[in-house]
Amino acid sequence: MTACNIRFDKLDDSFVKVLRSSFDQLPETDHKDGKYRLRAYALVEINRLVHALGYEMGFSYNQLDVDTFNQSSRYNKHQGDVDRKFQSINEDVLYSDAMSRALDNFSRVSGLQLGDTIHIHQMRVITSSDEAQVSPEGVHQDGYEFVGFVGINRHNVKGGELMLYHQQDEQPFLTLPIPNGTMLTIKDDELWHNGSPIETINPSPEVQFVNNDRGYIDLFIFTATEV
Repeated sequence: MTACNIRFDKLDDSFVKVLRSSFDQLPETDHKDGKYRLRAYALVEINRLVHALGYEMGFSYNQLDVDTFNQSSRYNKHQGDVDRKFQSINEDVLYSDAMSRALDNFSRVSGLQLGDTIHIHQMRVITSSDEAQVSPEGVHQDGYEFVGFVGINRHNVKGGELMLYHQQDEQPFLTLPIPNGTMLTIKDDELWHNGSPIETINPSPEVQFVNNDRGYIDLFIFTATEV
């Protein structure tokens, strides 16, 4: 990651297969975006085991006892300087082999070391008859050196592309939906990002949407090394 500020990695197919159904359990919150950006959260600390001869023996991590997330208003004009409380990511998800391999990959790409921490956001953005803002902050940075976006699922939606910028006031140089099972890691302190709104492709004629009619995108977001 030192030679470039964007990297794509294809994760093992089991990542999506094992973790996709867990997004159906994500709760709403009382935050500004809590009715359409459903989220669970965890903060983990890296425990990378190293042999005395210098080679790695394995990768592990432990969850820290934190259930609130606060982002500076310098980076988040929408909900900055607010302690947001989220449900913890289910332990079966957090400590699955699939998640372990994904976090190991992210830590290697980002050059993380023993004792470093990774914020994990499990998120579903849903829409009904109107479009939903994937990124209500607009073009922004998150205040970390590294951000990883992991595509999990897209259902009955158009839009929801990740847009990358060299500068906040420029046009995006890259716009794409994140493929399922792909991790896109960026240098957040060098680039800016945004997400295009999502709209349901086949809206229900009923006033109230049934679950199968609601469009949504599912993704994990990893962040590390606060700046």
